[in-house]
Amino acid sequence: MPGRRWTPLVQAAVDEVSAEQRAALEQANDDALAALEDEGVEIIEITDRDAWAERVAPTSAEFAQRFGPDGQRIVEILDAAGRP
Repeated sequence: MPGRRWTPLVQAAVDEVSAEQRAALEQANDDALAALEDEGVEIIEITDRDAWAERVAPTSAEFAQRFGPDGQRIVEILDAAGRP
């Protein structure tokens, strides 16, 4: 509920579980990347986000156009999340 505050005990539990979930997700991601690399997949890490954003901008625009309002909404959500 908006404006409702949790008790310190509930907040502590939420904080603890959230930290555990983040750690588990990071480990799962690391494990998945390692499995892909073991299968010969080359993982490319983006080092220049600005250059990457510039390169993918036409693709994002094409996606939004091709899939209409839903595609545009997806692009907007990705942009808001900070993807390049």
